[in-house]
Amino acid sequence: MILITTGDVSLSRRTIHSSRSEVIPALSNNKTTCNDLGQYPIDIGGAVGGLLYQTTPFICGGESEAPKTHRICYILDPVTGQFVKNVSMIQVRQDAAGIAVNGGTELFVSGDSALASFTTEFVNPKTGSRPGPDMPVGLAWHCIVKVNDTTVMILGGWEVQRQIRTRDTYFLDIQSQAWTRGPSLITGRSGHACAEIADNDDNSILVAVSGGLTDNSRTDSLEIYAIGDAEANWKESQRLGVALIGSRFVVMPEGKYAVLTGGMFDNANNREEADNKMYQLTCTSRQCQWTTLNQTMSVARSYHVAMVVPSSFTSCQ
Repeated sequence: MILITTGDVSLSRRTIHSSRSEVIPALSNNKTTCNDLGQYPIDIGGAVGGLLYQTTPFICGGESEAPKTHRICYILDPVTGQFVKNVSMIQVRQDAAGIAVNGGTELFVSGDSALASFTTEFVNPKTGSRPGPDMPVGLAWHCIVKVNDTTVMILGGWEVQRQIRTRDTYFLDIQSQAWTRGPSLITGRSGHACAEIADNDDNSILVAVSGGLTDNSRTDSLEIYAIGDAEANWKESQRLGVALIGSRFVVMPEGKYAVLTGGMFDNANNREEADNKMYQLTCTSRQCQWTTLNQTMSVARSYHVAMVVPSSFTSCQ
């Protein structure tokens, strides 16, 4: 099941933040619906989150109306199905990137669209937050994947100091806290989605980067990179067919496919509109293919938080 919460929603020609949470049974070919969880405590967009301990959604930061940027984190109580206030980050952050690390016990959070763009931190719901290593450059609207148990990869984003949408990528060794330059993307982009999935042919690990904003416009392009292949470079694969920013990938169990959720596109009237569709990405022999799923989100949104959750969290019919 996929939990989707918070994000930016199109309403009457303007964008507002949302607190709505919903649970969707992925890849169901019928009209299966699930009972939603409690609303997030704040109408917010640009937060980060992950599933800790393999069971517990944990979400931090983001921007609410005013505007106000937050440092507080909330954790989902599995008994009540409600988000409750937990620890706080060191920095207020919005439009950062986050992922569960250290055996799923902490959320690694990097970047910010304001003053904390160079900084990172490890947020633990039991012990609080501790500083991580500063990034080589200040970033916002970037993306992050976990390469293995000790390494994460930062991809693209808005480079705050140079004011560009960067092609750069970086690996971080979590144990040594050392950064290493990675292979450059074909296209510099920000507000994109990324995922680590397994190739169905040889089980090689691929990193996929989809959509986002380039220097010229939104893009529907998809780039893939084979982790561990010394000769590999980024290469383009099948385009989605709709140019989205602020989408979120969810990697399904066993990592054989990922589901792209939501995002913002330009409609026929050249106005921004949030997407409620979900798209499955599968890769075989280093070629990837999109499939539009029957399931849709009840709330079209972008810059939301999305993650896989255990089926025990809610009931479906």
